[in-house]
Amino acid sequence: MFKSAEFIRRKLKRLAYRIGVIERTIVWVKDAVVAGVHHTVHGLKDFGKDSKWLIKHKFDRPKYSLTSYSQEKKSNLVFADMLKMIPFSAFIIVPGGEILLPAYLKIFPNSLPSQFVSEADRKKKMHDFHKKQMEAADFLAKEWPKRVQNLLDNEHVPEDDKEKIR
Repeated sequence: MFKSAEFIRRKLKRLAYRIGVIERTIVWVKDAVVAGVHHTVHGLKDFGKDSKWLIKHKFDRPKYSLTSYSQEKKSNLVFADMLKMIPFSAFIIVPGGEILLPAYLKIFPNSLPSQFVSEADRKKKMHDFHKKQMEAADFLAKEWPKRVQNLLDNEHVPEDDKEKIR
């Protein structure tokens, strides 16, 4: 069969374009896998450090020693992360288990240990929390005067309590 040079040039151009797309896709997948492995290793290292801290501060201390509020809060968070790690470890250990992780997180949204939460997700969660706080503050600012007035108008509230409210 006789093919023109223009036909061959067009086919080679298309082939080069397709190879370029495939190469970019391979590079993208490789970068995503490397980033995922890096994130997992970093999360596991943080989990190990937190676990060691918890054992040191929770179980190796004297029985009646005092702990600060922040230490107690952190130890509760680390213990909760240790409990969350039990089902999460199945996704790490089983080959290909990461495929089921999005469905698991959709069903149980807060089941991801904090060491594996990305900074963008933390910022989004804090932004949503701040937004809810502002909505609650606005609601209280609107409702509080009405509630106070209802208390002042209520005949069952003693007069000395009404004076405290004013």
